[in-house]
Parts: sequence; structure tokens; C-alpha cells
Amino acid sequence: MLVTQLAPVAETTQITPSRLNRVAAALQKQAIRDFSPLWQIPVTVDAFDKLDDVPVGYWPMIVRDDIGQPGAAGVHMDSNGQPFSLIEYSDSWSLTASHEML
Repeated sequence: MLVTQLAPVAETTQITPSRLNRVAAALQKQAIRDFSPLWQIPVTVDAFDKLDDVPVGYWPMIVRDDIGQPGAAGVHMDSNGQPFSLIEYSDSWSLTASHEML
């Protein structure tokens, strides 16, 4: 079975690399504990410093100050068969990241 690989990336100065890594670790724990057993889909969550660093095949989860979607905290989209999500930075951005991951 193929592994779904997710790649959180912070395109905002509001999130330190350390904070991004802590949230990625929490998302990984959530995926292992709550998602994979129910859906039978293995998931890895690996944070990256820049979008250019994300390997081909990973699904980017991009955190920005403004995602250009008024009223939305996050969205998931598909571009050329490649899923990705946009997450607007706020005090609860990690909760939005969790929603977008699931």
C-alpha cells in the first residue's frame, strides 16, 4: 500500500521552524493513532523549510498569512493531480492543519 506523505511548510514569519516541527510531530501522532487504523492508509508528516525542498510525491500543507480565500481558515485543492492544502496563519493554525490533514 502506498504511503500518503504530507509536507507542512511555513510561508510566514509567524511560525518558527521549531514550532512547525512540533506541529508536524503532533499531526504524525494523530495520523497514526486516529486516521490510519480507521482508513487503512499509512501517513507520514514531515516538515520542510521551503516549498522548493518538498520532494515530488509529497502533498504540501502550506501555511501563509493570507490564503486568498475570504472567510476560510484553510482549503484543500488539487493542481495537476497533486493534492495540496493552504492554511491561513492564526492562533489556531495547527487546528486548521489537523482538519486539512484529515
